[in-house]
Amino acid sequence: MLPKPSVTVAGKAKQRVIQTALHLKPSQTNNMATLNAATKRHKVAVVGSGNWGSTIAKIVAENTRAHPELFEEDVQMWVFEEEVTIPKNSKHYPGDSAKPEKLTSLINKYHENFKYLPDIPLPTNLVANPSVENAVEGASILIFNLPHQFIGRISQQMRGHILPFARGISCIKGVDVTDAGVSLFSETIGKGLGIYVGALSGANLATEIAKEKWSETTIGYDPPMLDSRTPTPRGPSPQSSTDDLKGVQHLDVHGEVSPVKLAPLPSDYPPIDHALWYTLFHRQYFHIRVIHDVAGVSLGGALKNIVAVAAGFVDGRGWGDNAKAAVMRVGLLEMVKFGKEFFPHTVDPATFLEESCGVADLITSCSGGRNHKCAKMSVEEGLPINEIEKRELNGQKLQGTSTAYEVFSFLNSRGVADQYPLFTAVYNILEGNNKVDDIPDLIHDKGDSHIQNPPLTNTTTTTMATPTPQPIPIDNTYALKLKALHKPSSPFILSNIHDIPSATTVLALNALRSRPVTALATGSYAIAGTLGLADAELTLPLNLHALSLIAPHARAAGVPLSADLQDGYGDQLKECVAGAIDVGVVGANIEDGIPATGYGQGLSGMRSLEEQVERLKTALEVAKEKGLPDFVINARTDLFMLDPLPERWGREEVLAEAVRRGKAYLEAGATSFFVWGKGVRVEDVKTLVKELDGRVAVLLSGGGGQVTAKEWSEIGVCRISVGPALWTESMAALKKAAEKILGVE
Repeated sequence: MLPKPSVTVAGKAKQRVIQTALHLKPSQTNNMATLNAATKRHKVAVVGSGNWGSTIAKIVAENTRAHPELFEEDVQMWVFEEEVTIPKNSKHYPGDSAKPEKLTSLINKYHENFKYLPDIPLPTNLVANPSVENAVEGASILIFNLPHQFIGRISQQMRGHILPFARGISCIKGVDVTDAGVSLFSETIGKGLGIYVGALSGANLATEIAKEKWSETTIGYDPPMLDSRTPTPRGPSPQSSTDDLKGVQHLDVHGEVSPVKLAPLPSDYPPIDHALWYTLFHRQYFHIRVIHDVAGVSLGGALKNIVAVAAGFVDGRGWGDNAKAAVMRVGLLEMVKFGKEFFPHTVDPATFLEESCGVADLITSCSGGRNHKCAKMSVEEGLPINEIEKRELNGQKLQGTSTAYEVFSFLNSRGVADQYPLFTAVYNILEGNNKVDDIPDLIHDKGDSHIQNPPLTNTTTTTMATPTPQPIPIDNTYALKLKALHKPSSPFILSNIHDIPSATTVLALNALRSRPVTALATGSYAIAGTLGLADAELTLPLNLHALSLIAPHARAAGVPLSADLQDGYGDQLKECVAGAIDVGVVGANIEDGIPATGYGQGLSGMRSLEEQVERLKTALEVAKEKGLPDFVINARTDLFMLDPLPERWGREEVLAEAVRRGKAYLEAGATSFFVWGKGVRVEDVKTLVKELDGRVAVLLSGGGGQVTAKEWSEIGVCRISVGPALWTESMAALKKAAEKILGVE
C-alpha cells in the first residue's frame, strides 16, 4: 500500500496558485510539447439531457467546435427517449399539424430541447442519441448529468462500450449518505465503469447559464498519477513517464488506494488535466476554476441543500436577512466541519470558503432555490414540507429534506449529531420534534471556544469558585433515546459515574462489539465524595459544574446522560433543571425526600405526594420550554429509607404509600418510579411492578441483598442503576494500591 499523501497548508496554497495559472488556453501552458505530440483528439459524450444536462451539453459543444486541436467537433448527448409535442408558443410550432414526436428527432432537427430547455438554441454539432451505448462508443471524455437514482442502471448499460482509459466529470449534485458512510457520485460512477471521474458543482441555475448570463463554477479533478506527462528519472520523454507510472494506483477521496485499477491514457491523446477541463468548460459567460478537491466540491453541492431548508424556514417566519445570515454562517461552518471530519485526507476547507461550489452556491440556494422556496412556503402556509413538495414540484423530490434525513442518521450513528446543531435542527423540525421558532436556541454557539471555564481554585469548599457550566446544544433526540430504553422485563443498566475519568473509562467499553453502554447517569453521592463532601453538602453550582465536565464526553459518544439532581435543590428547582439541560443532561433523578431534613424525621423529611407531583410537573414544563419535551424523570421515592417509620405504620403501609406515589408520579409525567433503600424487599418490587405496569427502577444490589440484573429483568423492572458502586469500588482499589506502593501492612 502506498503511503497516504501529506498535503500541508502551504502545499494547498501552492496548488491554488497553480490552479489560477491554469486559467489560460492550453497553448499557453507548459503542456505544449505534449499537445504537439498528440495525434488523436478526444471524443466527448454527455450522458443526460435534462435542464442542466442540456445546458452543459451546449457549453461543451461550443468549446469542442472552438478547439479542433483537442476535440472532435461532434458531441453525442444521450437522451432518454420520449414523445414530445412542440409547444404553441414556440417559433417552431407547426400549427394544426403538430403531433407528438421523438425528442431526439426534434433536438436534431430544430436544435432545441423543447421539453427541458425551451427557447434556447443548441449548437448544431450537438447530436441527440437515444442509445446510451451508441452515444458513448469510442468516447474518451464522459460528462455525466442524469438523476442520481439512474447511475447504477445507466453505468451497467455503458460497460463494454466506453474506452478503458476514458475520464469523466460528474455534474450530478449531491452525495450518497448512509449509516455506513458517505459516497461521492463521481466515485460511484468511477467504480461502476472502472474509470476516474471528477466533479463539477457551483452556484449554477441552469436557465440563467443557458441564457448566457455570466456565472462561474468549480471543477474538482485530482489527475491520476499514471496520466502524468511529466518526465521521470527513467527518461526525458513524456511517453516514458507514462510507462513508469502504469503500476501506480490512484488514491481515492479518503487517501486510500482506490479499488479501481485505471488504464493509462495513451500518449497519442492530449493530456486530460486541469488545463483541458478548463478549455472544455470555460466560456465568456461561464467561468471555471479547477481544483484538486473532488470531495469538497461534491459535499458543497449536497450539504448546502440542508442549509437552504433552514434559510427557507427563517424566511417563512419573516425574521429578515439578519436571521438568514446567521443560519448561513452556522451552516457554512458545519459544511466545513463535515468535510474535515469525514474526508480529512483530501478536503480543503478553502473549497467551501473560496469556491463557487461552497459559499457562492450556498448563497444562491438560500435565496431562490427550490429547497428554500418549499421550506418558506411550508412555514407561511402551516403545511408539512412534503405536501408543498407534492404540490409545487410535479413529482420531483427535494434534495434538502432527503439529505437532512440521511446526514442526521449518519451523524447520529456515529454519536456526533450534537456537533452539527443546524443539520440536526433541520431534521428535528422536519420530524416535528422542534419548531421553527426554536432555531435560534438550537444553533446558538453555546459551546464555542471563546467561552472558557476558569479553573477551580483551592479555596474552601463552601466558597469554591464554580464557573458557569459549558452549554451543549439541546437535542431532544437524546431524550427520546433515553426514554426508549425503559422497557419492562428488558431493563437497561445505568453506570453511575462521577467525573471525566469514570465517564471515559465506562464509555471506552463501547469499543466492544456488544456496545454495552447505552446511557450514563451521575450519582450525587459519588460527585460529593470526589469533592470531599457529604451528599447533602453538594450544592447546585458544584453539581452543575461536574455535569458540565461529564456531559461533553457522553454527547461525543452518542450516549444520553441522566443526572442525579437530588430533590431539585428546594426552591431552586427551575434553575436546577434548566441548568442541567443547558450542560447536556436529558434526564434526571428527582427525589421526594428532603436532604436537609434527613430520613430520621419520618414523613416530615419527605414532601407530600401533592407537593412532589407539582414539582415533577414544573420540572417537565421547564424542560419543554428549553426544547426537551421528552425529558426523562426517574422519580425517586425515599419511603423505604424512613427510620423510624411514622406512628402506626408497618411495611404494608409503606408499600401502599409507595404504590400511591408511584401512580401519581407516573401520571404527572415521570418515565419511571425509582425505589431504593434498606427497607425495600424483592416482594415489594414485584408488587410495584404489577401495580405500575413495570415502570419501576431499582438499584442493582437492592432488595435486601445481592439481586442480579437477570433476576431484576425476570421480575419485570425497566431500569437498573449501579448507584455509587463504581465510586466505592474505585476508592477501595485506590486505597489498596496506595497501601501496596507505600508498603503499609
